[in-house]
Amino acid sequence: MRVAVRVDATSQMGTGHVMRCLTLVNALAKEGASIRFICREILPDLEKLILNSGHELVNLQATASSVSSEALGKQLPHSHWLHSSQQQDAADTIVSLSDSMWDWMVVDHYALDHEWESAVKTVVDKIFVIDDLADRHHDCCILLDQNHYRDREYRYKKYVPENCKLLLGSRYALLRKEFSELHQKAVPRAGDVRKILVFLGGVDAQNYTLIAINALANLSLIGVVINVVIGSQHPYQSKIVEACNQYGFSCHIQTSEMPRLMAEADLAIGAGGTATWERCCLGLPTITVSVAANQSLLVNDSAYAGLLYAVQATDDLENALTHHIFALIYSSPLRTIISMNCLDAVDGLGVSRVVSEFGGQQIELRRAAISDSENIWSWRNTPEIRAVSLSQAHIPFDAHQLWYERTLIDPARILLIGTNRGVDLGVVRFDLEHNHAEISIYLIPGLEGNGVGGHLLRAAEVWLKINKPHIECVRADVLGDNLRSQVLFKKSGYTVDLTTYVKRVH
Repeated sequence: MRVAVRVDATSQMGTGHVMRCLTLVNALAKEGASIRFICREILPDLEKLILNSGHELVNLQATASSVSSEALGKQLPHSHWLHSSQQQDAADTIVSLSDSMWDWMVVDHYALDHEWESAVKTVVDKIFVIDDLADRHHDCCILLDQNHYRDREYRYKKYVPENCKLLLGSRYALLRKEFSELHQKAVPRAGDVRKILVFLGGVDAQNYTLIAINALANLSLIGVVINVVIGSQHPYQSKIVEACNQYGFSCHIQTSEMPRLMAEADLAIGAGGTATWERCCLGLPTITVSVAANQSLLVNDSAYAGLLYAVQATDDLENALTHHIFALIYSSPLRTIISMNCLDAVDGLGVSRVVSEFGGQQIELRRAAISDSENIWSWRNTPEIRAVSLSQAHIPFDAHQLWYERTLIDPARILLIGTNRGVDLGVVRFDLEHNHAEISIYLIPGLEGNGVGGHLLRAAEVWLKINKPHIECVRADVLGDNLRSQVLFKKSGYTVDLTTYVKRVH
């Protein structure tokens, strides 16, 4: 699979668009995809990050810093971000892709709409749009908006084709693996505030970071560790470093330790945007400032849902932040409620859910035949499969063969084998009862940990929907210590219905 990405990053746009695209395509690359970024403007550190991640990067020809309205053509609210007309940008992009066939184009740019996408569709099979604004029409087959909006189910209806699939809400937040791992250990914040994290964007052109630093300094907090994070391209870096040194705060520049800093903090001061969902994933209650006009609705709707504490960016923001920080520090129950809401809303598995939509692993399902009996018996008796099975005893072949023959003729039991290009990958069993089905699934030993399980499960669900359309609900029984299967079903949209506790007394 070959995937192209059209995205830019400047001090005006910030770094969030590139970072979320990079998170997505890094996951696709692990499944064998080849990635090419196409950028007209890109910050040096991000260019280096893309190349160090093993991806190709094509820099479109630089344009003048100012382009006339006539040259830009049709105006979108963010057209000035492109420094080119959409027609010219599409033509340049097509040239940059002319050496190969491309399966997907991922586009994350507020200055591009359906006109650009329709033009680029001549050289790519499918268009995947990442958006936040719902302010322009798109010509795409999938659109992702990972943000929380009260009207998210309706925002894009008039802007996308009828057959476009919408991936909406924080369930699809594009977060790195570190966040999903730390989410498993995160607990709701409670008690005293001992560590505060300040991060208002990697670039933060309006220098809200220094305002937050001064607000914290006004409080003269005793015994509270303050960590301030900025990007290496921050235009006021020297002033922030000087202020941190003056007040005894720790300043981290372009750090790779953000997941840890968020996990350890009790309270954060941050901007809207991508980092909102990183903080939510780790249950970090945050005083959130809209640092751009396009963040206001996101911040307000998220505050309405109890996912953050919103503060308006007024002329007297320093004084406002001082009062709100003081209020949150001494409102432990409120911080706990926000933290619990965050942990419920974002589980860190959004990347896996989105990657599955690209269909990288094409799995076919076939009915098991009598000739598969010995293989299934062998796979089922391996230590790896027995350890996660409800019955962990070794199964003699005679007993297995009797069960197998009965299974193949039982109309209430379906046994399937998943394959890819003729190679067996795993086994799926459905036990049917009225309009419900219980699923049992395992991979052939040695295939675990590379995303095949999720693809096999989704292929099985599709098979069931086509071949047994009366089935309304699928259930899976998973052992309490089978963490791999728990993660598999959770990220595939299954919810916990019943918990069984067992204690052996002999």
